[in-house]
Amino acid sequence: MNCHDLILTSECHKVSELQRLIDIMAHLRGPDGCPWDQEQTHQTLTRCLVEEVSETLEAIDNNDMVLLEEELGDLLLQVVFHAQIAREKEKFDLEDVARGISDKLIRRHPHVFGDEQGTIKEADKVVDRWEQIKAAEKKQKGLSEQENLIFKKLPPRLPALLFAYDIFKKAEKAGVTRDMPIDLVEIQNEARDFDEEKAGLALFEIVAICRKAGLDPETVFNAIKGGLAGSNVMNTKAPMMYERNFKPGFRIELHLKDITNAMETANEMQIPLQVTSNLHQVLKSLVLDGKGVDDHSGILKFVEKQSGVEVKK
Repeated sequence: MNCHDLILTSECHKVSELQRLIDIMAHLRGPDGCPWDQEQTHQTLTRCLVEEVSETLEAIDNNDMVLLEEELGDLLLQVVFHAQIAREKEKFDLEDVARGISDKLIRRHPHVFGDEQGTIKEADKVVDRWEQIKAAEKKQKGLSEQENLIFKKLPPRLPALLFAYDIFKKAEKAGVTRDMPIDLVEIQNEARDFDEEKAGLALFEIVAICRKAGLDPETVFNAIKGGLAGSNVMNTKAPMMYERNFKPGFRIELHLKDITNAMETANEMQIPLQVTSNLHQVLKSLVLDGKGVDDHSGILKFVEKQSGVEVKK
């Protein structure tokens, strides 16, 4: 059995499936390979990489293990593809990639592999130690102070909301949130009973503001769905809102009933729910305005009425 035959079958025990994938990609990029694969570059593959990451995240969100296996394969293909292109340019290959990450994991886990074994028991301490070692490695490489600034290394391609989330996370870790133009006490109070539904209402308001500022709401939505605020509900409802389609799925009046029950229970237990109370008033206003039979995405109409802006494509 020759080399070409080996990559066409998984029955040969002399070749691991990973090596088989590497050989297939090398063949596709070779003289007798595929014209499409041959003309790809690191730059042309960036869109494919983003799409595969997105589809992998969707499989995880849906807890679909069959789909996750497939999507991880597609993601692995992107790694092998980029490594093959680099190999052809004599820059590095997949072995170098694997060696680099293996060495990094060993260096940054001294409590497991090194002379600090047994010294760290809490996960947050592991993260702190990781960052300490990372900073020391950068210093050894001669990186300047400018390159080690708090926000310097945030990936510029991060979705807008995730970028903002990481900025706040880094600011918290560096202890500089007090210098940010936000009310931290108010944020802490609001966070106590904040959930996806209330976050969604806040995002509707953000979209309305962006619309009034002349920003494309679909662009804003793409930023939202790529970040931590993304959800299957948002993915489904946002296109409906752009198209002014409020055909009921789960009606506003039913939402009001559920929220009312929650409010009554909270009152009996003497638990203040400020954000939930605000949402209750929004839903009640919509029902009184004759919009109780609309889909709950119709909450957008309340925001539009308050802001004087209609959100649409």
